[in-house]
Amino acid sequence: MASPETPLVSVVTPVYNGAAYLEECIESVLQQSWQHFEYVIVDNASTDRTGEIAELYASKDERVRVVRNDTLLPIIPNWNLAMRQIAPESVYTKVLHGDDLLFTECIEKMVELAEAHSEVGIVGAFRLDGDVPRPSPGIAHGRPVVSGREVVGDTLRQRYSVFGSPSNLLLRSQLVRERPDFYDARYLHADKAVCFELLERCDFGWVPQILSYTRIHDDSESSTTADRLGTKRLENLLMLREYGPRHLPADELRGLLERAEQEHYRFLARRLLRPEVRRHHRERMADHGIPLDAWKLAVGCFREAFFRLLPRDLERLSNAD
Repeated sequence: MASPETPLVSVVTPVYNGAAYLEECIESVLQQSWQHFEYVIVDNASTDRTGEIAELYASKDERVRVVRNDTLLPIIPNWNLAMRQIAPESVYTKVLHGDDLLFTECIEKMVELAEAHSEVGIVGAFRLDGDVPRPSPGIAHGRPVVSGREVVGDTLRQRYSVFGSPSNLLLRSQLVRERPDFYDARYLHADKAVCFELLERCDFGWVPQILSYTRIHDDSESSTTADRLGTKRLENLLMLREYGPRHLPADELRGLLERAEQEHYRFLARRLLRPEVRRHHRERMADHGIPLDAWKLAVGCFREAFFRLLPRDLERLSNAD
């Protein structure tokens, strides 16, 4: 039995057609060493056995609650709906996507760190991406608490990436409640953008232990969209433009933006004959008040054609300049 002082953790799983992995996901929550939690599963109008599996677990454990959408929502609006389901008395929120897993001590270790450091708003840890530990130990923080603004700046510089999958983070629930739409729908990688927002006013906690597992597979809704549309380069550019002026010196930001633009327009040059990709990039940039620049696209085409003629080693040397 949890004492009245034991913080309640809200575990939240937004899922669509996740029947193949959902049982493993749910079992990993129920087997946590930290047992004072509620578990909210938001079924985004799935057409497979997702709802049936979730309801079966809810019938056996009163901590499990299922919310089912009547109609299919886009990814980010569904994530936002899921985050609005946390209990009023929740102290921490743990997102877990339906194809991922938590190792047994995950919630306990993360809550333990957050409880010891009131200034920490987000807690991360090592994770497994498939069979690969992330981030590599050489670039991860060796400190249990790091300034949030330092983490944002270093992430924008691409020195490391400690956020990873949303399944890898613990959040203070108060931070979740303060944002009616927790994730910014202008970004597909909205989990990264919201970390930038939150860490402007809180610190980041780090547990040096592998605590979660991110499943790598071709059916992942967010990863397949990202791969098809090439969103990482685009959103790296957009986040640099939005958050860079608040965290980076002007001269450094200028150089980072120049390189990010070159990478983005070279990618578009490679996908020039795919209308879906061009449309997505044009619409996303318009959401941020940035027009798609025809001249920069032409330069990107030239650079792509030029570098295709270079030996691999010479291209890497040119990109390093």
